[in-house]
Amino acid sequence: MPDHPAPARERSPLAAPLAAPLAPPLVASLVASLVASLVAVIVASLVAPIAVLALTPGAVVAAPTPSPTPSPTPSATPPRVPARCLVPPLVAPVTDPFRMPPCRYCAGNRGIEYGPRPGQTVVAVAAGEVVFAGTVARIRWVVVAHADGRRASYGHLASLAVALGDRVVAGRRIGTTTDRFHLGLRDGDDPVDPTPLLGRWRFPTRLVPVDGTPRRAVGPPRLVCANQGARR
Repeated sequence: MPDHPAPARERSPLAAPLAAPLAPPLVASLVASLVASLVAVIVASLVAPIAVLALTPGAVVAAPTPSPTPSPTPSATPPRVPARCLVPPLVAPVTDPFRMPPCRYCAGNRGIEYGPRPGQTVVAVAAGEVVFAGTVARIRWVVVAHADGRRASYGHLASLAVALGDRVVAGRRIGTTTDRFHLGLRDGDDPVDPTPLLGRWRFPTRLVPVDGTPRRAVGPPRLVCANQGARR
């Protein structure tokens, strides 16, 4: 009998690819695909909680809490509140009004000059403490420091009714005048015009009887201040 050739052994179609070596381009493609997959998984794990929170109804994302700002320490010195109405020191004509000098040592009038009758009473324009009471160049002066930091000076006095360290109230007697009187006001070392700050006394209006009826006593005057109405 003729010899029959042995049948060829069939090979699995999957065996050839496994046995063949992988081409370099294919290896690079597989590595790039794996890296991309890993990056996608990592990004998804980080973004997913935020996305879920943003899409959840009623979810509230808390804003970062700012660091507390330290509150300013209150100053031990209260703010100065300047007096807006001063009591007139006396009733007398003004002979030389306030004239601000053009420089610190230039000529001018750093206060108000009055022409009173000798012996008129001078009163404090505001409450404060007497920080000077004495004579300078043969002229008697009184200086009163006010609560707002300003200082009022009373010059050309014939007599003094206060002493150093006395506490005075507005309207208290300071002394008496000679034939002239000077009122000065300073804020620190700067002269201030006291004219717009001075009030004026207003006496009540009354009818005078003409039938012989005794006149009624006049009531106390009121201090009228600019833009403030009557103070008292």
